[in-house]
Amino acid sequence: MLFEIFDNLTEMNKKIPAKKMVQAQAGKTKIALLKNQNEKWIAFKDACPHLQIPLTKGELTDDNCVLCTFHRYKFSLENGEEVNGKNTSPLRFFALFEKQNKLFVEIADEDLIEKDEFSF
Repeated sequence: MLFEIFDNLTEMNKKIPAKKMVQAQAGKTKIALLKNQNEKWIAFKDACPHLQIPLTKGELTDDNCVLCTFHRYKFSLENGEEVNGKNTSPLRFFALFEKQNKLFVEIADEDLIEKDEFSF
């Protein structure tokens, strides 16, 4: 399912600098958005796979990772894997599309269902 994230991408590119995470809503799903150092938008579920803490409250590191500051889980923004060998699922990335100066995110139906750490 496609969700419109920004209705004026030109303005959002001016307001949100590279390497700054922001939270956006797509239906009931919270997503983390950021522009990488190459000015390319990246979207992933705004929940640490470990305990579902919002990753937008975490830190972006110089080695292109996002760090969950709650338990120090560190995820690569290239492949989503936890880089320190901790046993957890990878980040869940979402596809982004630009059309008519708007930014859209595509989220699969199974990702639209809100789950907590006790859901299977």
